[in-house]
Amino acid sequence: MLSVVAAFKLRVRALEAHRRLLEAQVRERTGELKRKTDQLEQINVIVQSINTRVDFSGLLESILRETRVIKGMEEASALVCDREANLFRFKASFGWDVRDLEGVTLTPEEAEERYVRNSQEIFEDIYIAKQVQGGRRGQSQASGDPKSMLITRIRVDRRWRAISSSTTCTTRTPSTTRTPNCSGI
Repeated sequence: MLSVVAAFKLRVRALEAHRRLLEAQVRERTGELKRKTDQLEQINVIVQSINTRVDFSGLLESILRETRVIKGMEEASALVCDREANLFRFKASFGWDVRDLEGVTLTPEEAEERYVRNSQEIFEDIYIAKQVQGGRRGQSQASGDPKSMLITRIRVDRRWRAISSSTTCTTRTPSTTRTPNCSGI
């Protein structure tokens, strides 16, 4: 009879250890699900912003504003290729007054040089540029270079048609709409 009681106690201990292991796995997976849910909620905010916009510039500005969820992102801009002129022009920005960017244009070659050549492609048409050097045409170098940029290249019919650039800057101005203080756009 003593061996039956000992076997029973041993089995109970094994079941309790297994229960504790399962509880730990549940806690871990619940944490993973919470993180994924948080990410999906952030993406949903972006999608809702897109769905409420009718005009293209407003849509781009909305998307750029929502990139604030990226840690350290201070400014963002979107360039779109003018097919007739074959030049990239700023259509939206966050952190800059887009009117200050109206005269800035880039040829496809200049855009490639500025945004892609010295960047690391982390996913198809998504790039990271660290310690960016050189500014836009017409901008003083005294305004500072960005620490890094996240660049998204958008293709239509296999041709590069738009660029989205989110910038983490080395300098900061308290205003949310200001003239550019970074040369990363």
